[in-house]
Amino acid sequence: MSEHHADGVSYIEVAGLRSFRCQTWRATLSVSFCARRWREAQSARGIRAEELNLCRQCQIGAAHAGEPVLPRAENFGNNVCVRQRHCISCWNRGREWVRGKNARGNTPVKALAELRYLTLAVVLDPGQPTERTVEFTDIAIDEEELRLTIGRVHEGRIELLGLVPHGTHSPWRPAALGGLKAVVTPPTEATGAPRQAPAPEAPVARQSAAVGRLRLAAFGTSCLAGLRLAPFSGASRRALTSGRFPLAA
Repeated sequence: MSEHHADGVSYIEVAGLRSFRCQTWRATLSVSFCARRWREAQSARGIRAEELNLCRQCQIGAAHAGEPVLPRAENFGNNVCVRQRHCISCWNRGREWVRGKNARGNTPVKALAELRYLTLAVVLDPGQPTERTVEFTDIAIDEEELRLTIGRVHEGRIELLGLVPHGTHSPWRPAALGGLKAVVTPPTEATGAPRQAPAPEAPVARQSAAVGRLRLAAFGTSCLAGLRLAPFSGASRRALTSGRFPLAA
């Protein structure tokens, strides 16, 4: 049985266990059960983190566990996409935005219209002797996405200010995002300026290059076999460029 107690909480004995009325869950909980839920909430991730979200920052639960409360955002550790963000689909869209083309070589029109490099000013350790203002830069749709991205992974007390031009403060990234080893630097100083994608390669040019590589590969193979190279027919060309067969390097 836990000996810890929280100030201002009335305790009762239920089935031999010291218990109390939890107003958050509107239920009578034992002190030991409350402490276990609080401890689990500190390391929970994904769906379980969402289920225990109300316990994570609970001062009563921390008191019952005999531990201090570590400040975290409400969305810390959950698996909800914040753009949607950090789901595989949004990660792919961001990668296409950086490259300026998608897997088919086409310009990602929607990503170019929505995404941009944004920089958010952040105060670390506010009110402490170590307080300092830094900046967090990432690819996002808006300021709210940057705020949710930080809250999802950062532990500790911070203050999120507003958008600033890149280079206003020292760069910073939460440790869970790779820290300073993964600082994102936009290609221009214009905060919020959309990235200009390179002109996409014409489909005909791509097809001709692919067919040219295939013809060279076929020519080398036929020479080794002592055969004469026959020209590609329209049907065979369409089959070879349709993705049914691997292209020669």
